[in-house]
Amino acid sequence: MRIDSRIVRSEDLLMPAKTSQLQIRISPKDKARLRKLAMSAGMDVSSYLLSRALPDEVGHFAALTAELATTDAPAFVFAELHDLLSRCTAVDFSELVDTALPVRLVAWRANYLAAMVCDPAPDPAALSAAGEPTGLQATEPVHRYHAGRSSMSARTFLSREDLRRLFDLLDQELGSTETHAEVYLVGGAVMCLAMGARDATRAVNALFRPSARVREAAARVALRADVPPDWLNNAVKGWLSDRGQFTSWLELPHLTVFVAHPSYLLAMKCMAMRLGAEFQDLNDVRYLLRHLNIASADAAIGVVAEYFDEATIPEKTRLALEELLPSG
Repeated sequence: MRIDSRIVRSEDLLMPAKTSQLQIRISPKDKARLRKLAMSAGMDVSSYLLSRALPDEVGHFAALTAELATTDAPAFVFAELHDLLSRCTAVDFSELVDTALPVRLVAWRANYLAAMVCDPAPDPAALSAAGEPTGLQATEPVHRYHAGRSSMSARTFLSREDLRRLFDLLDQELGSTETHAEVYLVGGAVMCLAMGARDATRAVNALFRPSARVREAAARVALRADVPPDWLNNAVKGWLSDRGQFTSWLELPHLTVFVAHPSYLLAMKCMAMRLGAEFQDLNDVRYLLRHLNIASADAAIGVVAEYFDEATIPEKTRLALEELLPSG
């Protein structure tokens, strides 16, 4: 998409009370897609574009916390909150977490949210005491992501060679405490290491056990290798399915690394479907659709439904798949 700074008239970009105009040169297909996305969001095209380019993070935070009060699927809302908070600058993050919640949350949800944003986080025992459901565990506190940095762009990209070296170091650190651990990779690390679809990734999103020992070992690795302290994190917990499939990828003396099956990874990527230049979900979905020889939107939805209840598949996912693939 190319932006032209000349002042021109454009039917789709007319804004009330405007002082200037901006022409965006796009193909007819992209124009039709923008209209469809705007309609699905209940906006005109101009408002939709502005909401994507200049998002109201405070409003989004308030809307998600309001949804958290009533939803029957809190894991997905917590995952969206984590994405929102993680991509903020340190300044924006401080503004968001100082925002008064628009609703009163039940105790366990309030504690869970506090565990993401507070420093120090609440005592984990308080989560269980407040009635936290089995299997929904607090994510890595987001406030740690913002310590000592001003934006997500400051984070290091990790190549395949970097990742293999980090796993070797993690194996050494685990061996120093006579611990054997399992790490289950999802997201960009799988696309980079197992699929060969990327040259690098920002971090390693994974489920790991024993979690406390792995976190401690990963923190020591970060100091040794001079990488971000959250290079290995479990921020993806909200997108995991109890029907997920993994295969063994790397066996080390004290560490076994598994990777998500391509169809499971496609399902998670489709459920997340984060749109924007800073995210790789759409490119990853394209790659996985080709890799799995999926030729229709209906077939793609069928794969997602193998791992997640079809009723929970977001509308944005269905629209994106319809744009990428024919129906039927």
